[in-house]
Amino acid sequence: MASPQSKYIYTPLDPTTQEIRLSALHPNASLTAPVILTLSTASLATKPKYEAISYVWGDPTITAPISLDGVSVEVTTNLETALRYFRLETEVRILWADAICINQRDDSEKNVQVSIMGDIYRSCSKCLAWLGGDLDGDGAVTFAMIEDIALSKTIPLVECVNTIEHPISWLKSLSSMMQRPYWSRIWVVQETILPLIAEYWCGRSTIDRKVWTTACQHVGYQHLVQIAKLCEPCNLGLFAFLSEAGNRIVWNLNATATTAYSPSDGFWALHNTQRLLCQNQLDKVYAVRALTTPVFQSAIAVDYGNTTLNRLSVQVLQADAIDGGSLPYSCPSWWPVPQWKPELVDIYETSSNSTIFKVLQDPNFHTSGSSKVVLDLESIEEGILGVLSTLVDNIDASSGDHVAIKKSVQVCEKAILPASKYPGGGTTSNALWRTLISDHVLKEDNKWNRADQAHEQTFWSLWSKISTRRLSEFLVSATSSKMSGPEFYAFLVFHYATNLRSFLTTRKGYIGNRPNATRSGDEVHLVAGSNWPLMLRKISDATASSPATYRRLGKCYIHGIMDGEAAENFEERATEIHLA
Repeated sequence: MASPQSKYIYTPLDPTTQEIRLSALHPNASLTAPVILTLSTASLATKPKYEAISYVWGDPTITAPISLDGVSVEVTTNLETALRYFRLETEVRILWADAICINQRDDSEKNVQVSIMGDIYRSCSKCLAWLGGDLDGDGAVTFAMIEDIALSKTIPLVECVNTIEHPISWLKSLSSMMQRPYWSRIWVVQETILPLIAEYWCGRSTIDRKVWTTACQHVGYQHLVQIAKLCEPCNLGLFAFLSEAGNRIVWNLNATATTAYSPSDGFWALHNTQRLLCQNQLDKVYAVRALTTPVFQSAIAVDYGNTTLNRLSVQVLQADAIDGGSLPYSCPSWWPVPQWKPELVDIYETSSNSTIFKVLQDPNFHTSGSSKVVLDLESIEEGILGVLSTLVDNIDASSGDHVAIKKSVQVCEKAILPASKYPGGGTTSNALWRTLISDHVLKEDNKWNRADQAHEQTFWSLWSKISTRRLSEFLVSATSSKMSGPEFYAFLVFHYATNLRSFLTTRKGYIGNRPNATRSGDEVHLVAGSNWPLMLRKISDATASSPATYRRLGKCYIHGIMDGEAAENFEERATEIHLA
């Protein structure tokens, strides 16, 4: 962040009372009139009435003047423009804006104000989110379409059917909308999720955040089966809309229009914002700190003056260990030790742009039994993470390297007898269909559950259709026949469970699915506290002074060990290894 370029002198705030500054925006009926503000202070404990602004700072070298307590202050042109649009004609409007209400030149004040940023947005009467101007009218068109989708529960796909291009499209306007810089900024996510009421502004057009999120929920499944029938601009717009961080976070919490945001996972917000931008890398955590659990927040101290990204990473590791311990298998892409960090891509994801489901430390699995997370952070600054682990199996040479799951399963189908015995119990046929959906089903309420035998016939009926035609042809067929119900949800699970993954067999005769990056000889490990087996590749053997060192490749599904069958006497068998 850049500070306002002025000689304005801020009066210090009282950090013990959650004191904040509020700005009174003076009224004016003219959009072009100069912006005049007056500052005051208030304690959040007194529940002051104000609206908070969410916006993109923009280029700090391109500024415009405003009047702050009679002093000319330079702020970015985007903020100055937003204030002119937010200004009322006849009444003062009380606002909170970070660039104005926080002394950006005082790190001590910033530490305190950023640490209560969640409370500031949670306490405001409304968040005004400025997306930018609307000179071409795309904003008004997009907002109208989203309101229609939220109301009708359908997306306007007729324009794209049987055409390569179309000159005018509401969906193309959505693509233009989602390319605005606002959606790339990490701070805006908590700013629109935490308030009970948030309103997007594009020029004079507005739309409620809850309408926006409701439309996203309706779009998800319909878009999946319509991809082949939409042109590229429309697909890009819908992908961007579905993958907007706020939509993903709110949807996966099943938030309602009347309930406040309440996080259930300390790391879910970090995952969904990992590709968003900020000027200070510490803000990768600080900007979404308020979206994590209270336990997680209490372990993360905001300190811009003395904290490095590596030190902050250790704080996050320790916070997550206290909060439930899923992080060692779920680090985001910005993590400062990229060799051992996983990319937080679970087995149900299709890609970073289209996934809308959350399966982290899946409580339906208990691969490592009752073992608890054990972390050795002694060498974390050098990129070494110590964990307790036991080797279970190796990928068999017959699995080869990356093999499309559909092709390898078709070969497997011909090679097995339906009633042949499986090493983990039951039949190989039963193990096969469960492996293809990672033993999960998706209910109509978007909840993941373990599969039961009643789902087998549904899956094999679906498989007979998928295995005889191209996936795109299957999607078009599914759309034209208005496919829904159990078979449709079985397809969704199969799609998420197998995309970007390969089929595997192990030396002990187990079958499963694995990340494409794995190859024959890679090892299947149980790591203390993990609900999934992990695929590891050995880098170096253990020595008298150091444990064996591995590279983490990702989670895998191995049918027959997902409920702790291989975790007997885990504590006695486990040894420390390094992920480097």
